[in-house]
Amino acid sequence: MAGLVGEPTLGLYNASKWALEGMMDALSREVAHLGIKVTIIEPGPYATEFASAASVKASPEIPAYDEARRALLAGFDPADVADPAATAPAVFSAIDATEPPLRLALGKAVLPRVRSQYTARLSLWDEWADVSARAHGNL
Repeated sequence: MAGLVGEPTLGLYNASKWALEGMMDALSREVAHLGIKVTIIEPGPYATEFASAASVKASPEIPAYDEARRALLAGFDPADVADPAATAPAVFSAIDATEPPLRLALGKAVLPRVRSQYTARLSLWDEWADVSARAHGNL
């Protein structure tokens, strides 16, 4: 999900995932004529050691970011954390598909979150469509 929705205090992590999204999107178009299909796995939160004390070395907190940290934690729902063991069967479903999806959202939290983000993004682009069109100019 980090490649689809930006989260406060996770900018560098999000940037790395967004870069992979773009690279894999391009790769899928580059290799399609060879019969190669690409699927980008877009998981939500899983019960792993990802954010445990053992895997994260915390730097001193900067008070100016307290609100951003609160916003990140406010969006976290423990009920959204998925079981990693459930991933393999879902991924194999995509692998075994005649026409696998380019993007496969995994976990119940991803699709509603992404849908909300993209709906807001499309709405904003529509709201500013006249400004966008004016930026084309008349060559």
